This record gives sequence, C-alpha cells and structure tokens, in this order.
Amino acid sequence: GMDELFTQTRAVFVADPVEAKKFTKRIAFNVIPHIDVFMEDGSTKEEWKMVAETKKMLDPKIKLTATCVRVPVFIGHSEAVNVEFEKPITADEARDILREAPGCLVIDKREDGGYITPIESAGADATYIPRDRG
Repeated sequence: GMDELFTQTRAVFVADPVEAKKFTKRIAFNVIPHIDVFMEDGSTKEEWKMVAETKKMLDPKIKLTATCVRVPVFIGHSEAVNVEFEKPITADEARDILREAPGCLVIDKREDGGYITPIESAGADATYIPRDRG
C-alpha cells in the first residue's frame, strides 16, 4: 500500500497517469470510502470489526455504527466519534470524564493549532481527544 501511495504521489507531481493497483481507486491525495470487503448489510468488514472490538472493550450491549474510510497518512488511525448518553451531560462533564479515563489525553485548546494530529502523537501509547464540541 505505501509503495503504491508513493508511486501515485510522484505520478501526480510529474503529471504522469495514475494507476490504482492495490486500492480500488487512486489513493494519493484522495479518500476512499471503504476498507476491506462489503458485507451483506452494506457495511464493510473493517466497520464490522470496529463495532465488534468496541463492544468487546466497552460493553456488548452498546449501540453503535461505524463508517471507515481510507485516508493516506503515514502514522496511526483517526476516528470521528459521536457519543449519546442516556441522561443529559454537559461538554465540561464529558471532558472531565475523558480526562480521568486511563490512556486518554484531552487536548482541546479551541484555537488555531490547539489540537494534536497523528504526526505529533507518533510513538505514544495513548488515545488523544483533539477536539470536543460538546
């Protein structure tokens, strides 16, 4: 995959034709809205795995859906997560809970550059919460 990304990136810069081999579409400077094979219900195997792993880690009864997209970055995985609670909770309460969770680091300064990206988190074993909109 990384070799194809490199080859495609170079091709784009020198205006050569771009050929997709491993990926279903061009990956360089693009986002592919599926990972792995499609399941009968329209989700992908990667989305199914994400749901299964989340239920395994948190609670088998938790209700969730996932949409996985392939984004060509060199480091890590990223998620956009929307959480709904049974009872109302304020954004400040949610941030406090996340700050106390083992392995979570909330970095949300609400200013240009006041968040962390995968490059800055490389090599760390933590879950970074870069933006919380409450």
